[in-house]
Amino acid sequence: MKQNLFVLPVLGLLLMLCQGCSEDKEENPPAPESPSITVESEEDIPVFDTAGGTLALTFTTTSDWTASVDGTASGWLSVSPASGEAGTHTLSLVTTANDSYDERNASVTITSGSVKKTLTVTQKQKDALLLTSNKVELEAEGGDFSIELQANVEVTYEIESGAQTWLTPVARSRGLTSSFLAFHAEANEEAEARQAVIKLAGGNGLTEEVTVYQIGTGPALVLSQSEYIVSSAGETIQVELRSNTAYEIEMPGVDWLRKNSSRSLSTYTHYFIVDPNETYDARSAVIRFIDRENGIEQAVTVTQMQRDAIVVAQDLYEVPTIEGVLELPVQANVNFIVDIDVDWIQYDEKNTNELTERILTFIIAPHKQPGDREGHIRLISDGGEATQTIRVIQKGAIAHIKILSCSATHVDYGVNVIQLEVECGFGINPYVDSPDWLSDTDAYIIGSTETGNIYEITISVSRNESTEIRTGIIRIYNEAYGVSDEVEIMQESDNSIDTEGDIDDMPVQPW
Repeated sequence: MKQNLFVLPVLGLLLMLCQGCSEDKEENPPAPESPSITVESEEDIPVFDTAGGTLALTFTTTSDWTASVDGTASGWLSVSPASGEAGTHTLSLVTTANDSYDERNASVTITSGSVKKTLTVTQKQKDALLLTSNKVELEAEGGDFSIELQANVEVTYEIESGAQTWLTPVARSRGLTSSFLAFHAEANEEAEARQAVIKLAGGNGLTEEVTVYQIGTGPALVLSQSEYIVSSAGETIQVELRSNTAYEIEMPGVDWLRKNSSRSLSTYTHYFIVDPNETYDARSAVIRFIDRENGIEQAVTVTQMQRDAIVVAQDLYEVPTIEGVLELPVQANVNFIVDIDVDWIQYDEKNTNELTERILTFIIAPHKQPGDREGHIRLISDGGEATQTIRVIQKGAIAHIKILSCSATHVDYGVNVIQLEVECGFGINPYVDSPDWLSDTDAYIIGSTETGNIYEITISVSRNESTEIRTGIIRIYNEAYGVSDEVEIMQESDNSIDTEGDIDDMPVQPW
């Protein structure tokens, strides 16, 4: 019993000591790790190109984090995800296309506890080559002029080769935000007006063209465009011309086309209102600019498409015999297919401009037979409601025969060979008519021109056993086409024959 009383105080003391140790441990917990943000390749922050897109940014934090974009850039830059826990993460930066001509920047801030990391994101500007005007008009006297441009890329230029004798550069500037390119035009001493194109080229395939018009010494009316195709919705068209003489405008007698009298007009710029076309038929009218004193006239054709229609500038084209290209202006407000009923017209789809107003390109094969031929190009809308048929008439080969050369028209009395080179229209077979002492032995094609084939015809000349000079006509002909050409041949006589028939006077040959 006494032993048990002694054990209890000892156990109580041990419990008190253990409780004290536990309280000491709770009062001294380990110190937490300080928050931090580490960004990989911080020196090489991604730069977005003009088109925009998505780029990745990798970083590591020791605690929970958030990411945000400064308010001014939130319209074109976003980040995902916007928050996360401690660890290594990849942040997606997404930008829209930059349609401005200035580089733009934004701040992306990553926050973890009391620590912040701010990064600058850059997006390139849209390259631009802008002209104040695509047209320069000069008097006949010529002189200096300049082209004003704005560009944020390096700019070069080229004057078309045919105009470099009268159009030359004076000074140039490259890669400026705003600059002037200076040129000099020589005086135009011809009566006719002339023009040239200056091509400007910038980085990333940017191009612009400036057309230089210079009038001549004579009276002139020069239109910058002579044909307008207007949609059924109607619009106001701008007609520009250059003149050094007085002229008047003669309007057509239609109620849907009229001058825009409320708009201020310059001397050489006129505006015309085309009303909407509510019909299903295309319509056309001609505005004439007339200088009655000098008998000069220029016309502008305005064609307006009907509702749900395919409109072509004209429905009949005549093309030459030789191979060529047919460019067909078309405006349509429906999708359409191209159908051709002959194999000598080929649709060159790769060279066709796929805009609402477009130029369809067709390759025309050469026509090497006499007589015209006709083909049809049909433009058919998807539903078949709108169609246009264009007739193409190609001129046939010209039925002709022409002797180009003759190796000899005067030969001696012996056996001879004469060669003729003869051009015949495609499909024309040549025939030979001549005296019996001139006979054709061979004829074959040795070449061709744009209008026919070249034949080489060999003529054999028999020995002239008479004492008389003889002449004969070689006639190359084709009766089916009524064409021919001819050449006269003269052959010397055989002077070795005794004209008196006295063989005694002839020298005796020794044995």
